[in-house]
Amino acid sequence: MPRTRFLVAGDAWKACRTGADATTFGVAGTPMWGLIEVLGNVMQDLAALQKIELLPWGWYGVATEDGVEVRDVALFDSLAELSHLADAGAIVTLQSLVDSNDRLRVPEETLAAIVAAEGASVAGVSAVTPAPGAP
Repeated sequence: MPRTRFLVAGDAWKACRTGADATTFGVAGTPMWGLIEVLGNVMQDLAALQKIELLPWGWYGVATEDGVEVRDVALFDSLAELSHLADAGAIVTLQSLVDSNDRLRVPEETLAAIVAAEGASVAGVSAVTPAPGAP
């Protein structure tokens, strides 16, 4: 999808920081709206840049705190910029940040749950889909 047709989470965070109404960002039909939802999506973007695909509710680290603490706004602005750029340099910078800040690292139990879910999904597909060349 062209970047001009999709607002990445980092751009949504930047928009909120410059006056956009955060309550316009969220998931229709759910109570999941506002700045914390935008921050959760920034964390989703950062996981994706690390080649980790989370479920939509797979927030971690700073996105699971109650509200957005003022002391973290500079960090969130930096993370939003990485989400916005999403280039090779951003990935190198992100890795450095993840290595130095546990709250930016996807927890081991989340990674284990992803692997388990993928294994169950593959097992379910192979149970109903014959292997290539099978009768």
